[in-house]
Amino acid sequence: MVAIRVLIADDNEITRWGIKAIIESSTDIEVAAEAGDGQEAVDLAVATVPDVALLDAAMPRLDGIAAARAILALPLAPRVAVLTAFHDDMLVHQAVRTGVSGFLLKDTAPPELLKAVRELHRGHRILGPAVARRLIDHLSEHTSRLTPDERRRLDALTPREHRTLALLARGLTNAEVGTGLGVGEGTVKGRVSLILDKLGVDSRVQAAHLAHRAGIAVHDEP
Repeated sequence: MVAIRVLIADDNEITRWGIKAIIESSTDIEVAAEAGDGQEAVDLAVATVPDVALLDAAMPRLDGIAAARAILALPLAPRVAVLTAFHDDMLVHQAVRTGVSGFLLKDTAPPELLKAVRELHRGHRILGPAVARRLIDHLSEHTSRLTPDERRRLDALTPREHRTLALLARGLTNAEVGTGLGVGEGTVKGRVSLILDKLGVDSRVQAAHLAHRAGIAVHDEP
């Protein structure tokens, strides 16, 4: 089995050590390189060609957003996730516009961090639940009217899919949605993929945004 190679970039050595320890506790992920600032992260991305880059949002020389932009422009660009220790709405929006595939808080539990790396490597987009909820709320404040096509797509959902979407709209993980529905995480994953396809959206955040605009509440029953 070929390990997923990860670039860690953070100007705090203790933080880098902690993330490295989490990664090295797994059998399928390894550290490709460590950087102490944004420019070094870009240089090491060129030199080591990692599969995934985890970038601190606030670093000297280049911050995480600028470093992400430069790394994503590389011919063999890795999947990029930005990590931060605080909730900053503007930072989230900047990261999403830059094209990063993930945005996580630094207090993400070790199992969730490893899971996020694996999901990123598979080509999925990752937003921690707390971040997702804030982003969804921001988007919902700026657009509220559903188009006829959006309404038609929502109406095409089954009652079971409707309930799943309502829970997803809270920014819950698949495991948390499964707990709420009394089904396994694998079942939720398949159901979410079908919901995204039916709604014609590319991500969980876009689906949750649509649900908020439609007034779909978590207490809605199937």
